Amino acid sequence: VYIPAADSPVNLGMLVISNEVSGTLSIYNLNNDVFSVQDFDLASEGFQLYPNPAQDRIFFNRPGDYSVFDLLGRKILEVADASSLNVNTLSTGTYVVVDASGATQKLLVQ
Repeated sequence: VYIPAADSPVNLGMLVISNEVSGTLSIYNLNNDVFSVQDFDLASEGFQLYPNPAQDRIFFNRPGDYSVFDLLGRKILEVADASSLNVNTLSTGTYVVVDASGATQKLLVQ
C-alpha cells in the first residue's frame, strides 16, 4: 500500500508491505516521492546476445566485459573484451548477463 506524504504521520510518502510467510509488516519512508517514467533515461544502446535460447555458445553484438549470474545472484562466468561466450558448461535454465555499464539481458540455456 502506498501512503502519500499528505496522509503520512512523518510527512513523507510511505510504502507498507505485508509479509505473508512471517505475518509481519514492513514500512518504508520514501525520500523521493515522485514516481514517473519521465525521471529515468532509457538506455539507447544496450548490448544484444544471440542465439537466445542457446546451447553451446552465445555471441555479443559488440566486444566487451560481461558477467553471467544465476537467478540467485551468484556470478557464474566472467569474460573480458569478449565477443562470444561458451555456455555449454551451464545447466539448463535462466541466467542474467550484465555488461560493464550495468545493462542486462536474460539468457536462456537449453
